[in-house]
Amino acid sequence: MRRLLSITLLFALILGVAAVANPIRATTVEHGTFEDTLDRANALKDLGLFLGTDKGFDLERAPTRVEALALLIRTLGEERASKGTWFDRHPFTDVPSWADNYVTYAYAMGYSNGVSATSFGSSDIATPEQFITFMLRALGYSDARGDFVWSESIQKAEELN
Repeated sequence: MRRLLSITLLFALILGVAAVANPIRATTVEHGTFEDTLDRANALKDLGLFLGTDKGFDLERAPTRVEALALLIRTLGEERASKGTWFDRHPFTDVPSWADNYVTYAYAMGYSNGVSATSFGSSDIATPEQFITFMLRALGYSDARGDFVWSESIQKAEELN
């Protein structure tokens, strides 16, 4: 339960970073300033969880599904394991090379599925429900077994807290 709370709080922080997903800099106290968001991104970078892109942190946009998955794997401390070669490769044709190990590992561990049999949805924006679904699966809950419904994953996480 403590691990779920820790991961949930971390993702709340991450989603706070993603909340500034527009080119207009936030200036209200409610949303924080862009500088606050940059400070959060730097804190996550210092922890080795948020690496950004070739364009810096790219905070003006929300994270994609593969970025969300990479973040989860780093958060779980499983990045080294994701580089292993003992897993069968995932079946998806749309995964960028930098994310191949993350998706292969997450697919083998049951953390993620694709949006179809051959597509991961790599460039799709990760929804909060998808983030939480990845988290719940990593914690051993299964939507396949009926523990939760992915579209209601946020409610399930709230029940567990």
